[in-house]
Amino acid sequence: MSLSSDEVNLLVYRYLQESGFRHSAFTFGHESLLARTPAVESDVPYGSLVGLLQKGLQFLEIERHVREDGTEAPHDHMTRPFEDAKARVTANETDKVTLVSAETAVMLAGHKGEALCCGFSPSGKTLASGGTDGTMRLWGVPGASDAGPVAVKLPVPGNSSSAGPAKTSSSSSASSGAQPEPAAGRAAAEAGSSNEASAIAWSNSGEWLACGGGLGGVVVVHSNGSARAELSEHSGTVLGLAFSPSDSYLASCGLDGRVSVTECEAFTSMPPISTHRAPVLDLAWQSDSVLATASADRTVQIHKVGTERAPRVFAGHSADVNCVEWDPTRTLLASCSDDASVRLWSAREGGIFEFKGHTAGVHAIEWAPGGGGGGGAGGSGSSSAAAVGGCASPSALLASAGADATVRLWDVNAAVCRATLRGHSGLVSTARFSPDGLLMASGSIDRRVVVWSVADGKPVRTFEGAGGVLALDWHPSGGQLAVAFSDGSVAKLNLRE
Repeated sequence: MSLSSDEVNLLVYRYLQESGFRHSAFTFGHESLLARTPAVESDVPYGSLVGLLQKGLQFLEIERHVREDGTEAPHDHMTRPFEDAKARVTANETDKVTLVSAETAVMLAGHKGEALCCGFSPSGKTLASGGTDGTMRLWGVPGASDAGPVAVKLPVPGNSSSAGPAKTSSSSSASSGAQPEPAAGRAAAEAGSSNEASAIAWSNSGEWLACGGGLGGVVVVHSNGSARAELSEHSGTVLGLAFSPSDSYLASCGLDGRVSVTECEAFTSMPPISTHRAPVLDLAWQSDSVLATASADRTVQIHKVGTERAPRVFAGHSADVNCVEWDPTRTLLASCSDDASVRLWSAREGGIFEFKGHTAGVHAIEWAPGGGGGGGAGGSGSSSAAAVGGCASPSALLASAGADATVRLWDVNAAVCRATLRGHSGLVSTARFSPDGLLMASGSIDRRVVVWSVADGKPVRTFEGAGGVLALDWHPSGGQLAVAFSDGSVAKLNLRE
């Protein structure tokens, strides 16, 4: 048995996707022209590269201990520690795992390829998902499995004949300063890039849904799936989308290093505002005029939208900055990075505090809603405020999810790690608080979703799917979870059954 170079490239590409390195996977797939090879049609099981490496190491171990006459020399097996570890798993721990099934979830099939993102509308009536098949799907809630989805196919930017959402009602008018060359989308498509549905964002009113694609386009649709606008904002994969608090603006960021802002009344583009020197990985609005961005250039920037003022640049991270998020009071900004740290910033004062504890990159952060999910380990008095540079937050709990397979809960006012949640065996790709802040859900490439009690840090429910968890979102009622899996399935988990 032998592997061609194209097959090796496919294995590496799949490993990068499974490990959460989405922009690295995109770049590798583009440079290796993977989409042009027959290998891309192959069905690659989850964890194939790691499995082949492990089997290869085991074969080398066997080969080392076989004598020339064919007999075996005495030795300890390389895999014995793994078997010993498996033997230590107790029956109680095993019983906690609930497989995703018809009894515990509604399975929403439709995506061909990976399901990359998902999100409930603010009303909870609609669930949206996006996948590598280039479609965004809208599922009616409840009864989604019976009603079936409305499928919206992402158009190729600059190609008016490309298949877009059904019944396109209008298209955008964008200023030339903010728009890439019209041929950029077509050129990327011809080069073999995937027009995957890479990011979605609901408007705060729930009326509109935006979806960004792998070729740089953004489509805005009504909650029923009818098209509103098609925007050609980027020349590479769109990595982040967000509506401003009043829904006046839609911001997008991408692999091309751009940050684009669109005025939503007429869907006209404003001049680009980014000065980042590398892909922009995430963004978050503080208000209708202030936008924070995170980049692979290791900086966080604060932009004043609608002005020519240069952004404030916060430096401190020593690796890619993966996420930024404002606390509920909009006074503190949290960021996380591949340097394994979580940092707090003030829009006025800059860096305030650095949390260390993760032993690998941090891929997701989220603030607890309201008062921090049942109280923190420290108070919010003057001594606690001093711990984070004199800027206390009433929403004192911050969660971070890392490649070290842990989720950490940070008490911001006391400047300590309140709990380390250990229940995964691989990179934790996402962590989200329930609407009331009492529960925390985490998802990992180990295929598990773990629901934790914030009060004591203990697992409440554990679900297991058929692929790695790439995204999850809470229903506004707090009784359901939507989960996007790498096998293409989307699950609506029922927590009250």
